[in-house]
Amino acid sequence: MTTLIDAPHTPSFDLRSLILAAGETFVERAYALEKDAKRTGQGIPSLGMREAVAAAYWQMINEVERLVVGAAANQHREEQRALLALTAPVLLRSEYFARSYLKPQGYAGDYRMMEMMYDLEHQPGEDPYKAPLVNALDYTFSTIHSVRAVWERRRYLRDLIVQEAKERTTPLRVLDIACGGARYIGEAFAALPEGVLSVHLIDQDPSALAYAEGRNLNHWREHVRTQCLPIKTLLTAPLAETYDVVISSGLFDYLDQPTARHLVHTMGRSVNPGGVLAITNFHPEDASAFCKDWLADWPLILRTEAQVAELFEGLAPVILSRSTERSLVFAQSRINV
Repeated sequence: MTTLIDAPHTPSFDLRSLILAAGETFVERAYALEKDAKRTGQGIPSLGMREAVAAAYWQMINEVERLVVGAAANQHREEQRALLALTAPVLLRSEYFARSYLKPQGYAGDYRMMEMMYDLEHQPGEDPYKAPLVNALDYTFSTIHSVRAVWERRRYLRDLIVQEAKERTTPLRVLDIACGGARYIGEAFAALPEGVLSVHLIDQDPSALAYAEGRNLNHWREHVRTQCLPIKTLLTAPLAETYDVVISSGLFDYLDQPTARHLVHTMGRSVNPGGVLAITNFHPEDASAFCKDWLADWPLILRTEAQVAELFEGLAPVILSRSTERSLVFAQSRINV
């Protein structure tokens, strides 16, 4: 008996039909959970039920990826649209999948998307005010490798700032470029004594800065300065000020190699002697890259450790590490020691 996994090697198979068959299996299992929940009067689905929906989702993703492996990015757009049309009535019931796909701010990975991901870290899919299937879909979203990497990235940046602040006798000056909601900055403030941090936030989205200042950093507003600035401006008119820590979390996933290298060196010139420059970038081994591309139209520029290291060449030695699930590269450089 031929399986879906065998199908790419059998030219007679209708690729579109095979892709849709994988999607139909997921949709059927999702609706089966909803039916069971209604029959039993269950509110929050059991962990087993949530895991079953997540398993069905990943089975679909893995099968479709195998079917189109090696194809050019735009080679199967018709099949992709058909799969989206089939699965959207289910997936878009989850606010997480919906925001990823619909992009209400006009771009992928907006600050609210990041904030929502952070909120999903603890007890995913256990919201008593949501329908059982929606809870199961939210749980499924929490199993996406890049979502888990974003949780780890937040902790990484928070811990970096806290550690640097503890090692100094004067207030730590921090610059965060493309800061989004800057939750990790708020967590760093909360972990340190009052007056230890002075923060400059830059983002091209004014609503992100308003959220960061008004929500995540409201308690420390006197120590925070915000600036709405297109990233392109930083490439042509570097900042005159210098800082002890300069960071950027999700920006480099959208920059080509020459632009990224130029920005790293521009950021490096804003670091005080002995200070730290830190960035992150998703890795080609991110196991969720395919699902982001196919079901959320969220392609990223992925970089290996060597490609990230190349961004720092001629600036300073760089320390590289990977997130637990290997999806993300962390890069940290001590400038002019």
